[in-house]
Amino acid sequence: MNIILLRKDEVADGTVRFHKTDARFQHIKKVLKLHTGSAFKAGIINGKKGIAVICDFSEEQLTARFTASDADMDAQQRPLPHIRLILGFPRPIQLRRILRDSMGLGIEALYLIGTELGEKSYQQADIAAPSEVERLLIEGACQAGDTMIPEVYRAHSLRHFFTRYGESIRRKHTRAVLDVPPAASYPLTALSWQGCEPLWLAVGSERGWSQTERSIFTEQQFCAYTMGQRILRTETAVAAALAVSLANSGAWEMAK
Repeated sequence: MNIILLRKDEVADGTVRFHKTDARFQHIKKVLKLHTGSAFKAGIINGKKGIAVICDFSEEQLTARFTASDADMDAQQRPLPHIRLILGFPRPIQLRRILRDSMGLGIEALYLIGTELGEKSYQQADIAAPSEVERLLIEGACQAGDTMIPEVYRAHSLRHFFTRYGESIRRKHTRAVLDVPPAASYPLTALSWQGCEPLWLAVGSERGWSQTERSIFTEQQFCAYTMGQRILRTETAVAAALAVSLANSGAWEMAK
C-alpha cells in the first residue's frame, strides 16, 4: 500500500481506528513497521489525501489522527483518466487481476457485462459480489497512491448494456472494441484519443465476441481494433489496451 484509504464514516472527528483483523492494521504493523507517534500517508476514498499520526498502537487496535491536506482536490491530484471500460465477465481469478491492474493504470468507470460466449457462472462467483469488487478496486488505488475509485455498473448482456447505459455515450466520445483479425481492421496504436472526452473501451471475455455482438458494436458505431495475431489472456489484453490508450493520449507525458 502506498496510501492507506479510509471510508468517510470511519473518520470520526479526525480519529480513525483499525482492529487487528483489519488488513490496514497488519500492513502498518508488519510492512511499514510503525509505532506510536509515527505518521503514514492516508486519504478518504474519493476525497482528500493527508497524513495520519498514530496516537495509540496496541496488539488489538490502532488509533490514529487523520489530517487532510489544505490543498484543493484539483491541486492534490488529477481526476481518473476518462476511460470507461466495458468488460466481458472473465474468470474469477482474471477479474481479481483486472480490477487491481485497471485501477493501478486508472479508469473512470467499469461496466461488467455478460457475453454470449462467456461462462454465465462466473457472474455468481464470490469475487463478483459488489463488496468484493469494491475491495479490490480500493487495493488497486492504494497501490497507485490514489484516493479515487471508479464507478462500477453491470449488465447481463451487451444489448442490455446499450439499452441501460447507451444514452451516456455521446457523439464526441471515442468508441473502441478490441477484437482479432480479420474482425478488427486497425491496430490499437492507430486509436486517436486525446484524453479530454471519454473513451469507451470494450474488451471481451476469454472466448471473445460473438458475431451478434460484433454487429451490435457496429450498430453503435464502435471501431474494432486489434493488438495483433497472438491470443492474449483477458487480463493481459485489458492492461495492454489501457496502457496503449493512455500512451496515445499523452497522459504519461503530462503527468507531474
